[in-house]
Amino acid sequence: MITPLNTVFLSLDKPLQDEILFESGIKLYIDPNYDPEWRATVTGKVAGIPKNPTGECSEVCNKIKIGDECAFSYRVISDRCVSKVDDYFMPISPDNPYQKKFTNFQKDILSVTGMPPAFNRISNIWIGLLTDKRGNRIDGTQGNEHEVERWLSQFKFSGIQDLGFNNLMLADKQNLWRCQFTELLAKKVGDKIIAINDRVIMTPIDEDVKHRIELQEGIALPYHDVRMRYIDRGRMISGGEDMGFKKGDILAFEPNYLEKYTLWSKKYFLIKKRRVNGKWQIAT
Repeated sequence: MITPLNTVFLSLDKPLQDEILFESGIKLYIDPNYDPEWRATVTGKVAGIPKNPTGECSEVCNKIKIGDECAFSYRVISDRCVSKVDDYFMPISPDNPYQKKFTNFQKDILSVTGMPPAFNRISNIWIGLLTDKRGNRIDGTQGNEHEVERWLSQFKFSGIQDLGFNNLMLADKQNLWRCQFTELLAKKVGDKIIAINDRVIMTPIDEDVKHRIELQEGIALPYHDVRMRYIDRGRMISGGEDMGFKKGDILAFEPNYLEKYTLWSKKYFLIKKRRVNGKWQIAT
């Protein structure tokens, strides 16, 4: 068995999720190749721990053991590369007939854009542009759609099937995934989720605002609830104990630092400890 050094090995059922399981028990199947960066698996089992971890890695590794179910950053899976040669381009933009964008292993950007026609023209103006990773122009063209497609034909293209995973490795005839200790988020113990790194884990807070809207608008709404989810606060379940907080406390933070994860079919808010602004208290 290969022993990791200041990193952790994980075993996963599958790297990309092809189903969505709702808390109600309803399950939907999806194509993981559609927006694959949003389908990354974020839970797995610990398969390898360093024998002599050092520094902060030691603090994290002392909280886990082989076989533990752990949650980790989506970056472990989404760190991908083009497995073909450097000059192959693959799509990186949504399916839009008027805006296409591709990249290669060297991080060059190839884009094709259809612009609305000018005042005295009937057809769209098409622009093809090739830039390097710093945004410097390498090549380009402008004309009608056929002319730009002909310019585009000089490049080689690959698809999502040609992507490789940078953290995937084969050891002892099994697939293992390298995970930096900084990317480990939490572990599951029974029905509890316990933070094992620098994140505070919270559940979202929803509030029924139906009565408030009825008073504000002067109308009666249907019987069902009208719920609002706060994005600047959450109810702590783990991770803030060393900061003086306890389970159930409502913590405040800036929304732009919020990380949203679905872990074991439930939605959670994660925030780095240094980004927690304080605790909400009910006025008496």
